[in-house]
Amino acid sequence: MKRRLALILLLAAAALSLCGCGRIFDTEYVVETSFEPVVNAAAPEADDTTAASLDDLMEVLRGMVAEGDVSRVIRFDPAYTGDVSADLASACWQIRTQDALCAYCVENISYELSKIVNHYEALLSVQYSKTAEALESIVQLPYAADAGELLREAMVTGQRSLVLLIERSSYSAEALEDFILQIYHEAPTISPLEPRVSVSMTSGADTQRLYVIDFDYGMSAEEHAARCEAMAALDLFMGTDLSGLSEAERALLACCGLIVRSRYTEDSAKDSVYDALIGREANDHGLALAYVEYCRRMGLDCETIHGQRGGEAYTWNIVQIDGAYYHVDTAVCSRLGVEAGFLLDDESAWGTYRWDYFAYPHCTGPLTYAELVHPSPDRAVPDAGSVEPEERIFEDGEKSP
Repeated sequence: MKRRLALILLLAAAALSLCGCGRIFDTEYVVETSFEPVVNAAAPEADDTTAASLDDLMEVLRGMVAEGDVSRVIRFDPAYTGDVSADLASACWQIRTQDALCAYCVENISYELSKIVNHYEALLSVQYSKTAEALESIVQLPYAADAGELLREAMVTGQRSLVLLIERSSYSAEALEDFILQIYHEAPTISPLEPRVSVSMTSGADTQRLYVIDFDYGMSAEEHAARCEAMAALDLFMGTDLSGLSEAERALLACCGLIVRSRYTEDSAKDSVYDALIGREANDHGLALAYVEYCRRMGLDCETIHGQRGGEAYTWNIVQIDGAYYHVDTAVCSRLGVEAGFLLDDESAWGTYRWDYFAYPHCTGPLTYAELVHPSPDRAVPDAGSVEPEERIFEDGEKSP
């Protein structure tokens, strides 16, 4: 037994001499194990991201949120410039407070920092306040001007909610609401009723903005679609050839066609383009919206103007003819005759009407209804054929007044 123990000791001494160690107590033991971070929510979506600066950290976090990642491992370059721990805290705070998308959808960002031999690694975890479906539906745009067609399409299809992330926008929530309603007023048949629009905004750094837009159409999606289809199918001019008409004659034809089709009413409930075109009865607001649609189909620029008439809230139109602007009040044309409300200038309209003079084009055009219908010899009016515009045939065989 003693000989066996001695042999073991001799073998141990020989091994120590071979490895260059003088004494057993001078030996340093290093145990290496693979680093396996504890994941709180889910396994990392990516595990090979390297950061060399605070800007890199910010980009990683932005990318995580943009892709909806819940966790990711990030490695810090051994030559990382800065304090890793302080930069992690700063990056998480900046992303939560200065990025519009993150402020909108991120509940919390946490991290676990570990040193792995000669570098650091961090497990980043993101908790979201929105569902994955909600994040996927966010539309990202570079400029606010790019949103016009998207907003128009949303109203055409009866979309109830829309979230836009715009990198460069100067619109406040109220200004975007006005912009949306302006889009509607340029083509009123995109919705049977003027939608009620509400916008909430989350701001990011510089001019980054995230807008949550809610539309209320006052009816079910099925009814909205059916009414839009009915208005789109309308042939407002019954195949009339418009190619030979001047802009003034087209504006007159649109006015006459509308007042033949739709009767004026003081009923405040009948204030939509649908009431005017399909219900054939509308108040001043509904008729003004319908006149915009008539002019749009005629290729004329026309807008609604909101002001007062006789001290009461009132809506009428301004139409552009050959570069000049004129007031047109189709409700008055319906009640008192075309001449009473067609091709009015600012001077003749002011007094009966009141409006924000600087918010709308100035109406100073020289043409009048009388000169359009019975031109003087020294005023050249393009030949529209042998039939005067107000005598042309409209729907159901009716003639204009």
